[in-house]
Amino acid sequence: MNLLYSVAKLLLALLVPPLLASVFRSLISNMNVSNSDPYMVLCYTASQLLVFLALWRMDGFVAMYHGKLGLREVALAVGFWLVAFSAWYPLNLLFSFIGLPTQSSWGWWEKEGFWFIPIALWAIGAAFFEEAFFRGYAISQLTNLLRSPIAALLISSVAFGLLHGRFGIFLSVYTFVFGLVAGLLYFKTRSTWACFVYHLVNNLIVDFVIYK
Repeated sequence: MNLLYSVAKLLLALLVPPLLASVFRSLISNMNVSNSDPYMVLCYTASQLLVFLALWRMDGFVAMYHGKLGLREVALAVGFWLVAFSAWYPLNLLFSFIGLPTQSSWGWWEKEGFWFIPIALWAIGAAFFEEAFFRGYAISQLTNLLRSPIAALLISSVAFGLLHGRFGIFLSVYTFVFGLVAGLLYFKTRSTWACFVYHLVNNLIVDFVIYK
């Protein structure tokens, strides 16, 4: 029973947010709101918040966010992000060489008016909640269940890559690599906060520089 309960909570953390966000988007789309409306991204943020609160209620805040955030953690977060981001170009070349698509549907939202407000909230929320779910919670729980940090790292990273599969195969593979590096940062620092900084730097650069 305890095993089933633990697995159910893992599935809640890793699978429910995007599924719940799809429900929210469908409901709002029925009110004649365009899917390209930048405020639609907050459907995902709302779904993540609900799951976060549910896990907080069941296991406590420290089950997801733990560790320190000092200058060392920030420096490591930025350094690890540079390592992860440096994989983008070689992966792009590899995909082009073997004939796989490198296009991504990321940045689909309309960029008019105050579009940057919901996108910033979404970017911050995704960094905060995804690191809570995929690193702080999933890696810890999977390590306890499987008795293997390597298996926990691989499973959480595959799940993270699959989460982004709707944006294209290239982004799915890249975010798998991104998740691996995030997991290694987590093992190095034992800090979800460091992983949050790592992810936040990435999201702000991707959303406001690369796909501006």
